[in-house]
Amino acid sequence: YYGSVFPLQIIIHILQFLPLSDRISASQVCRLWHMASKDFRLHGSEVVVLQDDLTRPLHVFENSLGTFLNFLFKEVELGRKLAKFWDRFCPQMRSLSMHSCDVTEKAFVDILLSCSHLEILNLNGCRELLMSGRVLEHKSDVNQLRMNLVNLRELSLASNRYLSDALFNRFVAIAPNLEDLSLSGCQISFHTGLCKRFYPGG
Repeated sequence: YYGSVFPLQIIIHILQFLPLSDRISASQVCRLWHMASKDFRLHGSEVVVLQDDLTRPLHVFENSLGTFLNFLFKEVELGRKLAKFWDRFCPQMRSLSMHSCDVTEKAFVDILLSCSHLEILNLNGCRELLMSGRVLEHKSDVNQLRMNLVNLRELSLASNRYLSDALFNRFVAIAPNLEDLSLSGCQISFHTGLCKRFYPGG
């Protein structure tokens, strides 16, 4: 009944003033209200936090019809078991935060290549990713990501003790339209012991 009274844009406008619990209830009024509840404008500030054992949460999200744009992973391993998750959510993802997560260089690049609408990327204390100094070492990866991450506006590399000047340059290179950069808690390292690793051939 209500769907026939209000146009879609008016319903979306009304839902913007409701807390999440009321939006969920409103989405069950009828098909039109359900469609309105999935509008991207209603989900810009919601952040999904995933930590500890991801088995159950991943199952729930992979079978969910909801709209989720912002994700925060804390102290988890981001490997092959999340393949279906990345396939489902990366294309619509707006922000991705990894706090003290274990992720390989290849998996990290593959994730970012799937995130064509990413606006915010936070890598906080991801020592395993940076410690080897090999992430983003292939120019082809950097070039692909540079074309893919044109919407990336904010980058945080906070609290990464293994951040070097070379890694810093690679991360900045993949974000051609960067507006906001955080290096809080970082000491960008450069010394002769790192030269052979990052600058082979002098």
